Amino acid sequence: MIMRKIAIAILVSVAIAVPLAIAWRATDANQRAAGAQPEPIRVIGTARTGALEQWIPGSLRVTPAFATSISIPTLPPDHVSIVTRVPPQDVPINEADLLLEVAAYPVFVLAGDIPMFRDLHEGDVGSDVKQLQQSLKSAGLFKGKITGKFGATTAAALKKLYANAGYDPANFSGGEQLERGRVIFLPRLPVVFETPPTLGALLDQGSELRVLSMEASYHIAIAHGDADYFKPKAGAPVKSSAGLLGELGEADAAIKDEDASAQSFYTLRVSTTEGLQDGDTLQIRVAGDEHPGIIVPSIALVGAHQEPQVLVETGDGTKRIAVEVGVCVSGECMVSTSSPELKDGSRLVLWDG
Repeated sequence: MIMRKIAIAILVSVAIAVPLAIAWRATDANQRAAGAQPEPIRVIGTARTGALEQWIPGSLRVTPAFATSISIPTLPPDHVSIVTRVPPQDVPINEADLLLEVAAYPVFVLAGDIPMFRDLHEGDVGSDVKQLQQSLKSAGLFKGKITGKFGATTAAALKKLYANAGYDPANFSGGEQLERGRVIFLPRLPVVFETPPTLGALLDQGSELRVLSMEASYHIAIAHGDADYFKPKAGAPVKSSAGLLGELGEADAAIKDEDASAQSFYTLRVSTTEGLQDGDTLQIRVAGDEHPGIIVPSIALVGAHQEPQVLVETGDGTKRIAVEVGVCVSGECMVSTSSPELKDGSRLVLWDG
């Protein structure tokens, strides 16, 4: 990292040094024509104390809270659709939680966009199997590689799903198959029932219940170029024009854009939602922090790549001060040193020739 920063500093130095050298030669020619010796040129800069930060823009995407209807799965002909178990009221239902129990058959909730449209058995392959594996993995139940093929690892995860809710997997094919309707996939969790089902209630085949998502979700769309170059990290501060509002979450590949090649999406953990609107431009900090330190022009860095230094003018002449280089932003670098002679206001030699 230091080698890259110093290399950039050298390029900046060359860009500044070339016109200085041209100016020096022009002065030299004029002075020779006048019979005088050329005067050496020394360019001086100043160290300062402050914060050095790099922010990149992102566009806010707000997905409102939603309500949706879910169909109660059909049961074998010899079963009556009676609600035999319900989750505690007003407790959010999250991934891998029991949604309800109908005639002793559990119905679970997992995160996903594709409704179950078939029974799944070991050996089955498809996007629905892949979604099941991804959802079980997100819930901490699936430990293998996501392949889209229903195998022993998927069966083991389903056994955990049943066992965690207090059911014997042996009563449900040992987890080696998953009947359609045993899992309800919802695009966002957690949810609550709009009207909770009543224990002992008789349900018609195909009865529907409505669930509500708990809250809106927030994402930030960042241009692929910025995302690839700066590599934003989870926990990075995010601010709006009104000030800090939260921090960056993990990348979310499930969120798609109309032009999938243009933007990367990240979740946004907000500390306040006041005034936030879909499409707002936000700023994400990708380098530096708010803590002050010594900042020098990048052109002031000299010496070997692994041993960067700055030249400081002192009362006893020019001294080389060893520094450690931190973040560099827009032609400036944050540095640290044990020398007391490099401080706020120190005069730095940028060019001497």
